[in-house]
Amino acid sequence: GMSVYFIGTWGFNLLKIGFTSGDWRKRISALQIGNPEELRLYALVEGNRDHEAELHRRFDDVSYRGEWFYHLRGLKDYLHEARATALYHRMNGTREP
Repeated sequence: GMSVYFIGTWGFNLLKIGFTSGDWRKRISALQIGNPEELRLYALVEGNRDHEAELHRRFDDVSYRGEWFYHLRGLKDYLHEARATALYHRMNGTREP
C-alpha cells in the first residue's frame, strides 16, 4: 500500500522521508547502492505523496539536503507520537513488515 517511510543509517542521526506505493524494501535497496553505510527502516506510516510533501515542509527547519532531515526537534517529536499509529516503528520492538 501507499506509505511514507523514514529510513536512516545506524544511529539515525539523519533520516530520509520518502514515499512509496509499493514495497519499502525495494526503495531501501535502491537507495543503498549509493550509500556506504547500511540503511535501516526507522518508521513506516500510512500516507500518500501529499503527506510526504507536507512532512518535508513541516520539518524544513531540520532539513539537511533533499529528502534527508536531522532527527531533531519537531521531527523527533513527530516520530515519538507516531509510535501509536505507525505501520512499523523501530522503538515498538515489532518485526519489520
